[in-house]
Amino acid sequence: MKRLWPALVLLLVAACGPCGPPPPITQADVPRLLAQLRQDGDPSKRAFAAVLLGQAGHDAQEAVPALMDALNERDADVRWAAAEALVKVAPRAKARVAVPVLREELRRASDEYRRTAACNALAKLGGEAKEAVPDLRQALNDREGMVSEAAARVLRAIDSKAAANPGLK
Repeated sequence: MKRLWPALVLLLVAACGPCGPPPPITQADVPRLLAQLRQDGDPSKRAFAAVLLGQAGHDAQEAVPALMDALNERDADVRWAAAEALVKVAPRAKARVAVPVLREELRRASDEYRRTAACNALAKLGGEAKEAVPDLRQALNDREGMVSEAAARVLRAIDSKAAANPGLK
């Protein structure tokens, strides 16, 4: 059996295809993802479509109106994914729309990974996220260290006065 093991591994790799990261999302993928974001009945699939549109970055410019509409979805996952995607697709133009959603996520998400992701998305906006400073200061006291560390990092990045505050980690 030990002699067969390498052959089995090679057979599996050949059958499953090459290993590695999935191919990048391109402009050619945008129409299919837009249709999924707008029409799929499953909120998790709509949220996933928004995440993938965000990965397309600037190539997904045509998705900006649909992503802005998704900010009003009833499902929090879809709203959050749309806000993060907007930060990646059109960071400067849509900061004013994405920041309120990210602030709400930072305040209300029960999952520390979601709160940390909100911090990371705010960091990508830089100075455009200054209105989130009060929420970030509050997040410094988060019970989860990863959230408080992320909030401190973002505060230093977007607010020079916050960087001088000795209370920041």
